[in-house]
Amino acid sequence: MNTFQERSDALTGSACLKKASDVLHLDKQGAQDGYVKPVRTYRQVGDQESVQAGDYGTAIAGESGTAATGESGTAMVGDRGSALAGMFGTASAGEWGRATVGDCGVASVLTCGIATAGRLGLATAGDYGAASVGAQGTASAGVGGTVCAGEQGEIRLRYWDSQAQRYRTATGYIGENGLEPNTHYMLNDRQAFARTDHVGGLRHDQ
Repeated sequence: MNTFQERSDALTGSACLKKASDVLHLDKQGAQDGYVKPVRTYRQVGDQESVQAGDYGTAIAGESGTAATGESGTAMVGDRGSALAGMFGTASAGEWGRATVGDCGVASVLTCGIATAGRLGLATAGDYGAASVGAQGTASAGVGGTVCAGEQGEIRLRYWDSQAQRYRTATGYIGENGLEPNTHYMLNDRQAFARTDHVGGLRHDQ
């Protein structure tokens, strides 16, 4: 496999507009039988920067950055950033960040972030975060979090059991025990799912 790689040492320094590097991977072995593998493009930028890659690409941005990729791509950003990936992609953001993917994708954020995935997707948020998925997806959030899922979806919320001195996870299934699709839920004082108009610490209309 022939590989061309170019990296910038500025990525390890302080925030500046020059924090950018591209890595281009080209596999020529795929030419046999008339099949040519797609070119893999890797783009990386530093703090407060924005990056976008094509299909099958990977985008990584620093704090306060925005990363976006095409289908089957991977997007990752630092704290307070936004990550957007296409279908089947993976999007990860830091604290207060936002991660969004299409159907069958995986979206993950840390504390106070918002993770959104499509049908059959998996959305995971940290404490006080919000996770939303489409039909048959799974939405999980940490302590004080908010979850929402479509038809036949699954919702999970973590809470602290002071009596047992350990964390536990409450699990609900949309369509059972009064849980409705496309509705946001939090845990009440009895650790039962309760409808809410708050999402990730913010009201639904904010």
